[in-house]
Amino acid sequence: MLLYLPERIYNNVLLNDEVYAKMAEEATEKVFVKDFIKSMINYTDENPIIIALKDYILERTPEEYKLELELCFSDDLTKFEKLYKEMDGETKMFWLCEVNNGDMKPTKDFLERNVKFLRLYSQYVDFEPEEYSNFLHIMYYSKILYKRIIDDSSKKDVSKEDINDYIAFEEKTYRECFKKSKDIRYLNMLYSKREQMFVFYFYFVGSKCNDLKYAIEKISNIIYQGKFKYNNFTYFRLIFNFKCFQRYLDKGDCNNAKIHWIKMMNMINYAFENKIFTIKSLNHYNNSFLDEFLDITKYLYYIENNYMTKKYLRIDKFLTEKEKRYLNNKLSIEEQPIIEKHIVHDTAYSYEWIRAKKSLLSMIQ
Repeated sequence: MLLYLPERIYNNVLLNDEVYAKMAEEATEKVFVKDFIKSMINYTDENPIIIALKDYILERTPEEYKLELELCFSDDLTKFEKLYKEMDGETKMFWLCEVNNGDMKPTKDFLERNVKFLRLYSQYVDFEPEEYSNFLHIMYYSKILYKRIIDDSSKKDVSKEDINDYIAFEEKTYRECFKKSKDIRYLNMLYSKREQMFVFYFYFVGSKCNDLKYAIEKISNIIYQGKFKYNNFTYFRLIFNFKCFQRYLDKGDCNNAKIHWIKMMNMINYAFENKIFTIKSLNHYNNSFLDEFLDITKYLYYIENNYMTKKYLRIDKFLTEKEKRYLNNKLSIEEQPIIEKHIVHDTAYSYEWIRAKKSLLSMIQ
């Protein structure tokens, strides 16, 4: 990862390294440019700029941190499972979080890893939180909430009281984790993780509330109040509004669906008008959502151009030629495999669903 190192490595190895700081700054400027697709392709392990930066870090990292660093730089953490018993506490927890690319689908293996992580966190971090990377506090927050979300997801009917109970539990957990560090990078990442977990909650639980508008308003009041470095555009607010739009349309409520459609269009308009800002938001700390952002943007761009009577997108003048070809499904034969290597289409963006909602979509004026 170009933008993230576990804090104990950064603080003990690179904190005052001016050569590293200059290399990282130059790498960021060269990798992230005013083109979403080019930036996505640049941000790979094969890029010589990133290779040089990684080599510099590896050369200066003492042996005690080398294994955790290798986990950071690897695209396949499953091959490290055989070394699990040899890992120290932090490295074990890092591996449990990041194996399978941090996939959070509620499989049996994922849920078992969550239990292991929480057990190790209680064993090690609870007693000396300042000795461990802040990353682990953020993962603790997400895994505590994920367990609660999975438990609540079994409910067939979700009431206002259920929504309020979850929000009270989340606020208590968030406040507890907020106090663990004053590092602004940590607080930004914790807030972003908060948005992500509310998206999960809405998807699995909140969208089943017998008062949908109440659930959406309660969640919106929280995720829009945060002081995030990239508040003008966040990926998870875009996804939250998409889920709300989808849910309202499933209920045949075009008026409320329109509210969330306009919010999404405004966000995408801002993103393309402010590409560098948005690319940094999509690639802050240990997250990279450039590919996911391009995937949903293409989907929404298709809906607007093919099904919507009134047009809200104003991005055409900001598109590069490659972005135009991607959004209009006109990539060259040479470009297609390169893009497909980076973007795996999310099945949640269903074109069958669009066709089924054709008449409702045309009513959104």
